[in-house]
Amino acid sequence: MRRGGRAVRARAARRRGVPGRRRRAGTGAGPGQGGRVLRRPAGLLRRPPLRRGLGRAAEDADREDPQDRDPRPRRRAAHVGSQPRGVAVNGARFDGRVVLVAGGSGGVGAATVRRLAAEGADVGVLYRSRAEVADGLVTEVENAGRRAVAVRADLADPDEAGAAVTEVSEKLGGLDAVVSTVGATAHMTPFLDVDDELIDRTIGAELKSAFHCTRAALPAMLARGRGAFVFVGSDSGKVGASGEAISAACRGGLIAFAKSIAREYARSGVRANVVCPGPINTELWQGLLAREDELSQRLAAGLIRGVPLKRVAEPAEVAAAAVFLASDDASFVTGQALSASGGLTMS
Repeated sequence: MRRGGRAVRARAARRRGVPGRRRRAGTGAGPGQGGRVLRRPAGLLRRPPLRRGLGRAAEDADREDPQDRDPRPRRRAAHVGSQPRGVAVNGARFDGRVVLVAGGSGGVGAATVRRLAAEGADVGVLYRSRAEVADGLVTEVENAGRRAVAVRADLADPDEAGAAVTEVSEKLGGLDAVVSTVGATAHMTPFLDVDDELIDRTIGAELKSAFHCTRAALPAMLARGRGAFVFVGSDSGKVGASGEAISAACRGGLIAFAKSIAREYARSGVRANVVCPGPINTELWQGLLAREDELSQRLAAGLIRGVPLKRVAEPAEVAAAAVFLASDDASFVTGQALSASGGLTMS
């Protein structure tokens, strides 16, 4: 009865035009079907896949007479959400933008200036020493077809920092981003041997300069409704560093400062981030290697051993991370401390 009931229901479904399950005899027909084949009505046959149909349409278009085609160039359809707002679609991410680079005559600063100019930015170079390097960078930027100005200032002094930022903004027509690469001379010194002069100099260069530049640059950014701050710090600000207690404290403070600015001015369109490198192949690093004291030699060797990539960074590699964070490609990135240290810290 049970099998017969199923067969009756299947026949009734076919009369009503409901497709049944098609099975061939001897190939695993279900119970109650007795090996019979249940066929779909002709009007319910499966259509060819859409992809196959599109493929045929493309072949037909290729075979048609070129004179009958639409003369307008074909464009690839854009996928919804494939192009986030503010992301540059060409290499000139900073075309028409003005970027100030503090510490521009240093290794990472000079690499940042060159990278920004290559990507279309007009660049203000702030420096405290090595005027010949700053003047050479201005020439390089102008030869690349962009505008540049170099201004000497001690950024640890609030008045000098404010005047320098104002001069760049006035000469170049505004300010869109600030990249600070200011750092103190490397001194691997046990904390109990650190004197007050070194403490004050390190705090002025690595922390106060960021305060003063930010305070001077913010009004121009707020007036434009957008802006970006990028501070080049160090991974020591995340994990500490033997022989660099004061510098590590400043770098940790720099991260906290950037996060605070990011929170306070996010609704005004201003972002703030930090790049945290490890050892970099600059004059400061070479000077550290040249020191003959045992502590400096031991710590330098330990730093290289601790980097999974087993080398120090080149200035251009750190500059690339800083330029990314200053660009619209990072338009949804703020309040972050990005390690660019070859894996020295992974957290």
